[in-house]
Amino acid sequence: KEGGAVCGVGVLRPGQGLDEAGLIAWCRAGMAVYKAPRAVEFRAALPKSNTGKVAWREIQEAYAAG
Repeated sequence: KEGGAVCGVGVLRPGQGLDEAGLIAWCRAGMAVYKAPRAVEFRAALPKSNTGKVAWREIQEAYAAG
């Protein structure tokens, strides 16, 4: 959403010992405050285009729709 909070979306590797709070803390330690996500969503897979790139607009549209 325009003017909304930063949200991160990603896929965890098997055996990765990360959770939402840990990832947000790591981001805040190394990023500017306004760039660090306030929420993180982990998915099984990210949508990709025919060329194999992450279809980030699909993710944005899903959040805009609610």
